[in-house]
Amino acid sequence: MNEIGGYFELEEFHGKEYYDGLIALNNARSALHYIIEARNYKRIYIPYYLCGSIAKKLEKINVEYSFYHVNSNMIPELNKEIDDDEVVYIVNYYGQIDNNKIKNLKDKYKNLIVDDVQAFFQRPLPGTDTFYSCRKFFGVPDGAYLSIDKKIDRELSEDKSIMRMSHLLGRYENSASAFYEDFRINDSSFDNDSIMMMSALSHNLLRGIDYEYVEIRRKENFECLHSALHKLNKLDIENGLFAYPLMMDDAARIRKHLINKKIYVPVLWPDYDVGANDIEKSFINNILPLPIDQRYGREEMEYMIGEIQNCIN
Repeated sequence: MNEIGGYFELEEFHGKEYYDGLIALNNARSALHYIIEARNYKRIYIPYYLCGSIAKKLEKINVEYSFYHVNSNMIPELNKEIDDDEVVYIVNYYGQIDNNKIKNLKDKYKNLIVDDVQAFFQRPLPGTDTFYSCRKFFGVPDGAYLSIDKKIDRELSEDKSIMRMSHLLGRYENSASAFYEDFRINDSSFDNDSIMMMSALSHNLLRGIDYEYVEIRRKENFECLHSALHKLNKLDIENGLFAYPLMMDDAARIRKHLINKKIYVPVLWPDYDVGANDIEKSFINNILPLPIDQRYGREEMEYMIGEIQNCIN
């Protein structure tokens, strides 16, 4: 029998998670590990334009990997026949690789892993192993969803996230800068080689989110920025719900200006430009991922637009 009475804990939410039927794990790297173990892949082909944590993860679990380049449309340039025990890792950059493009890649390479970390609302293509990250779209301490039709043959422990809440609660009542170190520590807490299930805490928080509202707000914010900035943008894009990827030659100066105005624009991914070609280095150095998430509306979008235009002028 559980405890009865006493003080209240966090309220229990009774909504539905967006991917209620998928395998719920603690993070995207666990999802990747799960796929490799379930499929028994021996080699994985990964893009140069990718977070360095993926290669480190593959090294930890002793899986061989090779790199490939992407073209100016962020599509793989890998001209190789894939063996049955090999797989191509596809990153859906800024949600720009829709399911029609993924289907074409599936026809070409046979074995795919689709990283939809930057495309939470893009439903998985049937028969294609796909994973999502909750932390990239929502204020939760852990969480990832995996779409796969084969399960691994062992029990998994449930993660615990009670110690991963300080950066979320801190920023809710304070500023991002005041709790950035807590955020960084939380991020590094997933650097291990074990697969774990999503925490009960994240499950509960994810049942409390209004997903329709989130999707609509992100779409509206994207369209607001795109309407004002598309003529400046060197990327040919039409939609996306992760961030607005504004690609400009003078990105470093503009990023510095925006950060000084407390508009935080990251660099994706500066730690892995070794071996990258000119196109990929340009993506790393010249794309400004402008925030479009559900915390903001037209007022914040127009403020960003104004600061970018001021900086250019």
